[in-house]
Amino acid sequence: MEPDWLRAAGQWWLGTLINADRIRWGSVGRYRTSLTAHFGPFLIERGIDSPVLVTDPATMLRPFANDFLGWLRTRRAANGPNRGQPLSNKTISLTQTAVNSMYAFFVEHRDEAAFVLGDPRWRELTERHLVMWPRGETISVRRSDDAPEYLDEHDLSRVTAHLDLIGLPVSESRTIVVDGREREVFGLGDPQVMRAYLLLILTGRRVNEILMLDPQPLSSLLTTPGGHPDPQNTESEAPVSEFFVARLRYQQTKIDGAPNTIPVEQAVVNIIREQQDWVRDTILPTLTDGAEPKYLFLARKSNQRGQRPLGGIRQRLTDLAALIELRDKHGRPVDFQRTHRLRHTKATQMLNAGTPLHVVQRYLGHVSPEMTLRYAKTLASTHEQEFLRLTLIGTDGRDHDIDQHALLDVLQLDQRTDRILPNGYCLLPRPKTCERGNACLTCGEFATNATYLTELEDQRHSTLQLIETRRTQHFQRTGKHMTDDNIWLSARRSEVAALTLIIANLADGDESNTVQGAGVDGRQAMRKAAEPRKPIDLPLGPRPRGPLP
Repeated sequence: MEPDWLRAAGQWWLGTLINADRIRWGSVGRYRTSLTAHFGPFLIERGIDSPVLVTDPATMLRPFANDFLGWLRTRRAANGPNRGQPLSNKTISLTQTAVNSMYAFFVEHRDEAAFVLGDPRWRELTERHLVMWPRGETISVRRSDDAPEYLDEHDLSRVTAHLDLIGLPVSESRTIVVDGREREVFGLGDPQVMRAYLLLILTGRRVNEILMLDPQPLSSLLTTPGGHPDPQNTESEAPVSEFFVARLRYQQTKIDGAPNTIPVEQAVVNIIREQQDWVRDTILPTLTDGAEPKYLFLARKSNQRGQRPLGGIRQRLTDLAALIELRDKHGRPVDFQRTHRLRHTKATQMLNAGTPLHVVQRYLGHVSPEMTLRYAKTLASTHEQEFLRLTLIGTDGRDHDIDQHALLDVLQLDQRTDRILPNGYCLLPRPKTCERGNACLTCGEFATNATYLTELEDQRHSTLQLIETRRTQHFQRTGKHMTDDNIWLSARRSEVAALTLIIANLADGDESNTVQGAGVDGRQAMRKAAEPRKPIDLPLGPRPRGPLP
């Protein structure tokens, strides 16, 4: 990295942040690339050799920032799938973020930086250096909804069929078929990348979470279906590949407080053991005597103490893509080099298989279901099939007399979630808003099904407990018992009665029908929902006076 002052600053800045656990290793690599490949060359080309960047920050720093942004627009990618193309908005945005973050740090620690780095010029930074590009002036990155973030089963199987080329020695070759013609290709000689990619496919982890695995990342599960393995024995060879057989511990590199273990199947265990054997036979003899490797996947060069994880996986995958030239059904190159797509692929596979959302959330290491729902938008057909097989009932416990397809159309669950309640669904038509607060259990627009049975039973139990608590508090405060006509007590007892009817129906009812709700004979809203939907004319000009139709 050049100039020298930028290299020293980058090392101290990123080292300080990583030691303080303020950023993850993935961010370290991206920031370093932004400074090395873009900011440094720009400074050299412009002849700038001072961390202050300009002689008068108050008037010249903004033109400097705009000049750098324009320079980035003229640059072309030096490697990767977009080699030779203009830098993407994502790359430019990341570079802006890196420069902004570095200078914000140095403005806050300018005196310390001048002392540690031995360069008094850092004291000359001003508050103007805090933000090179104000909010709203950084390049926005928009993801196209047309481009899927997952690999379909056909493309993924074709990729895995060629992964052995990565691990094949460079002196050996294999014949493959490209565009209907046979081609002899030589191996890439990197079995670590091959095994790491297989783990990414099988586990759906982030790439850094795999590359930073501990040398011994496996532990036994307490139990597995059909067996009770010894928790101290992780070397069992039991042929139970259809079940989870071990627990994988990984480094959570993105979200503090998120889970960092997942159950894994026998195939994952086999790959990890193969990598451990390879490290023992190939890497350990090259390390300094007494060195203890820190990671399962290790860098081959400049790593005598075994403290650096494997890198360069993207380049190896790019090399493989050039060899096999895979194209999808639309004739576009299969972009399997972006390893985060494998995470979307794993989530899509789990959700399509009917895995509950909270289980997928835990498996992916997310802290909220909203984060996991980003993976669910490709599953509209699966969602519809699951929804249509459920029984919906109303607050009086009776089945709704409505076609399930019409109900799904009303709720538009694949497009919006504001009608999904903690204990069921709100059937209020989309243009309307609710004025009942949280009184769902006494509302004619409420419906639920058997998937919420546990929540409904818990709600009934807690409501009964709340009634007893409030009646006791009322007596202690007033010296009198709460009467049956108390407005609060009447509302709570109505909720309990509705919950009792609902739970009884869900526990004993048929799961093939829909339901009538809230003690109303033939709800008008439900009848309207079953009717064919008609287009609505939306005026594009000035809104006319008078009430809306």
